[in-house]
Amino acid sequence: MSEQKGKSVKNKELIKEKIIFYIKEHGYAPTVREICEMTNLKSTSSVQSYLCKMFEEGELETDAKIGASRAIRVPGYKYVKVDQKMQEDNQEASKDLQTDVTDQRVRLEDVMGVITTELEKLIITQ
Repeated sequence: MSEQKGKSVKNKELIKEKIIFYIKEHGYAPTVREICEMTNLKSTSSVQSYLCKMFEEGELETDAKIGASRAIRVPGYKYVKVDQKMQEDNQEASKDLQTDVTDQRVRLEDVMGVITTELEKLIITQ
């Protein structure tokens, strides 16, 4: 594989990775300019060229005309926007679970301490 072709493959992989990350983060696709910023590619024209190749090769999809803003989809990925309330509820549940685990660990350490003490008493009396 030529050096130019290898660079092209790496850039397409980077673009796809950044698109996936952006959609997960925001719930919608990035613009070409945002892709430029995320990948440190300088030219919107070169990013658009990569995107066109990726659409042709089936690496990306769109229902709109190619070049339409924020209309990129990644085959095999389904993104669901989670509302803020659900995120907060999940974070609170996670904190509660961590507290429960910590409490149980403390209780277990207390029980282990009592058992150790009793075993030491038994050993001494024998």
